Amino acid sequence: MRSYKDLSRKYLKSQKRRTRYTIIGITLAVALITAVSILGINIQAASKRNIEDMTGSYHAVVKNISEDEMRVLKHHAKVDSVGVVYEIGFVEGLKRDTQIMIQHCNTEALNMLGKELVAGRWPENSEEIVLEETALKLLGVQLIPGETIEIKIKTKVVTPQELTGKYLLVGIAKDGFTTRTNFAYGYIGLPPEIIGITPNAYFRLKSESNLERECKTLAESLGFEDRLKLNRVLIESLRDKAKTNFIVIVLGFMIAIAASVSIYNIINISVLERIRDFGLLRAAGATVSQIRKIVYHEAAILSLKAIPLGLFLGFVLASLVIFTGTLGLNIEIKTVVIEPWIIAMSALLGIIMVWISVLGPAVKAGKISPIEAIRFYWKPDKISENSLLTRVFGTLFGTTGKLACRNLLRNRSRTLITIISMIMSVTLFIVSTIFFASMDLDRLVGMYMRSDFSLSSGWGARNGPGTSQVEYIASIDGVNKVVAARHSIVQAMFKKEDVNDSSIISKFMDGVFERQRDPETGKYPVQSDLLGYNAQGLEELNTELISGSISDRDFEREDLVIITRRDSERFNLKPGDKLQLRIRYLNEEMKLITLDYDFTVAAVVERFLTTMDVRSPGLQLVTLDKKVSEYFRVPIMGETSGNKGIDVYNYVDIFCDSKADLELIRNQLERIAFQYSGTTLNSYEKEIEKLKKSKNELAIMIYGITAVIAFIALFSVINTLNSNIILRRREFGLMRAVGASNNQLKKMVVLEGAIFGIISAAWGTLLGTGLAYILYHLAKKELSYLTWSFPLLVIFGAIAASILIGILATIAPIKRLSRLKIVEAINTIE
Repeated sequence: MRSYKDLSRKYLKSQKRRTRYTIIGITLAVALITAVSILGINIQAASKRNIEDMTGSYHAVVKNISEDEMRVLKHHAKVDSVGVVYEIGFVEGLKRDTQIMIQHCNTEALNMLGKELVAGRWPENSEEIVLEETALKLLGVQLIPGETIEIKIKTKVVTPQELTGKYLLVGIAKDGFTTRTNFAYGYIGLPPEIIGITPNAYFRLKSESNLERECKTLAESLGFEDRLKLNRVLIESLRDKAKTNFIVIVLGFMIAIAASVSIYNIINISVLERIRDFGLLRAAGATVSQIRKIVYHEAAILSLKAIPLGLFLGFVLASLVIFTGTLGLNIEIKTVVIEPWIIAMSALLGIIMVWISVLGPAVKAGKISPIEAIRFYWKPDKISENSLLTRVFGTLFGTTGKLACRNLLRNRSRTLITIISMIMSVTLFIVSTIFFASMDLDRLVGMYMRSDFSLSSGWGARNGPGTSQVEYIASIDGVNKVVAARHSIVQAMFKKEDVNDSSIISKFMDGVFERQRDPETGKYPVQSDLLGYNAQGLEELNTELISGSISDRDFEREDLVIITRRDSERFNLKPGDKLQLRIRYLNEEMKLITLDYDFTVAAVVERFLTTMDVRSPGLQLVTLDKKVSEYFRVPIMGETSGNKGIDVYNYVDIFCDSKADLELIRNQLERIAFQYSGTTLNSYEKEIEKLKKSKNELAIMIYGITAVIAFIALFSVINTLNSNIILRRREFGLMRAVGASNNQLKKMVVLEGAIFGIISAAWGTLLGTGLAYILYHLAKKELSYLTWSFPLLVIFGAIAASILIGILATIAPIKRLSRLKIVEAINTIE
């Protein structure tokens, strides 16, 4: 033996079972931390990609930017990249209600706007063109890259020019997030003869922290704050990253604590088993430092084996969860993202856990005096004879129960450390169970879908179900009522002092938005949704009426709107109040037209009956369908009369009788949806099933983590009971010598395990219920569909499982106890 540290390797080889237990404990801890971290990063990345697919990856856009402003923006220290988009004009000669906008985009803009090619390449000069798939449909042609197409483009300048000629189709693009069934895009190289077109600049900042403030500050410093438009959906989603980070940190912290406790117990018991050996080494001349180095060296060897295994296992676990879809978040993750810092952090946490866990045993090993070690003397804590636990177990199980309690109370610190993991597993299980039980899926779906079926063509669609189709749907056997709505996005005008919602003030009135204030009225435009209901829809809103009155005759005669209770509170509105609604659009001469209409609030309702996937941040308003067609249909390019009279309902909600044949109705509605490109059919049952699947998948992941923590807790209890038997060898020998049977000793150890389970269950239930109640009230503000639920049967199951784990943990210690011989046990101190 060249050094004392060689003893570490020899001990680990001789104690193969304990070495395996320790490696398993460290491996599981590192694997869980790695898996949770990888999942958190991938959920964030996938969520961000999904948002970018819907809105683009740019942070903000500057409209009509000058050359000087563009040059400064591109070279600004805070700006990462700038995409340039020239809106050339629109294709002429298309069918009514259809448009194809022709743009020129640089590479950065194409990337930021999520433009993808299906075939071919992007144009390199003004004689080449790329068209979206929908654009080819609107043109009524079937072309492949390499063929030519002749089109006429009317430019978007004060004095419109026409570009007529043959273009070489060099590519076909995938439809973008702003493409509609009647609106698509084409892309050409920048025509040199076009004069007067100023581009839009889409940009990304280098830092993603405080994006809204940084974009506004940048715009103010460069003088284009009045032309700045933020990508709010993306910015707000990036703001929510902190929530995911918090969950990952909490789970990682709980896993680290549970694993550290388990590793501590395993290493601690290895020290206790070798107290005599350490004493002999001290007697032979080993220093305190050398004894500690032996323990540290053992931990280092275990870490070198366990941590790489944990990193690999964590990656495998995360990949399985991702590719089996058990995330419960309706987020598609195509590839697993592994950041180097995750691997480094997980490995570092593993090392820290082992280091912290080994400090106590190493110090203890170094403090052992040769005489104490050879005598194997251990001084217990003071024990209270009248403790509640001792009295209860003494009454139930007699002397055996009383001794079991006294044994655990001898070393309260070890008992506390042992039950921490079990308490954490019970707490996490109860919090998760109460949270999942409190998720009222019917209420959640009911928040955005009241009907049995919903046909949606989306905002801006000019192709969808009309009056005749709505009447046909109403005649289907089993259909009770049909609520049809036309949709327009309008600007509701408000003074700042009339708004109670701080988020509305920050989004539409503060900072750069100060310039949008109407100088005559002092009001600011707030983007809002205006729905035009059919007569039956207005009538059905009486079931949700809070104040005011609703009559289709009144809506025919006057310009009236209905608001929700929530918006009534946010904007200080009540029946009888006046509300100014504004619509703005570019006419065929490319002049900005502003139209204002004064409406009166007729009623306040609890909620509306329309199923909408995307809502504006401002008000949701309802009026008569004819009013939307008459006032708020935006004219399309080339028409002076606009779209007044277009007979399209953007949303159609179908309510069925309780005994209706839903499958038969679904089949007929699917045929109707198929007639209109871009129209989708949703059903209440389908939404419930989708949410149930997501809920179950999320539960599997959370309960899986809970099970692993419980498994780690099982190791802790086993090791603590083993250490108790080692420390009390002489005591057990004396008890056997005075007549105690082997079965009585086994019963005492089983009761000790049961006490661990009972204490853990009691504390876990109290902490879990309290924490769940706090989280419920905090989450209720954002998740209004939650309803407090306390599933007693599941809670009792958790308590029973905790006690069972404590009892199962006694199997290995009982085997050790059975092998204990009386004479050898008594001679422990000789």
